[in-house]
Amino acid sequence: MPRRHRRYPCAFRLIALVGAFLCLPAVAWAQCLDREEAVRRLAADHGETVIGIGAHSKGLSVVEVYVGRKGSWTVLITYTNGRSCVAASGIDWQGEAPCFGEGL
Repeated sequence: MPRRHRRYPCAFRLIALVGAFLCLPAVAWAQCLDREEAVRRLAADHGETVIGIGAHSKGLSVVEVYVGRKGSWTVLITYTNGRSCVAASGIDWQGEAPCFGEGL
């Protein structure tokens, strides 16, 4: 008796791929745009300001951490071409409160 998955191998692979893709955390759906626009959106939409910054050891990118007044946070990676991507974001930031109105 032939196995059903052998009759439709592409369909089963496609379903498995889509299922795995939908199960990825939101972080994996990185949104990339110009850095100026990313910073503007973080401030306007979430009230977030930068509290920390660090450079990649080989100079390939810069990582910034943004935190909002209500505890939202975002990790933004900016590459040498000026494009920034959201690497992670969340709520309930636990740590030193940023000085709002004063960026780094």
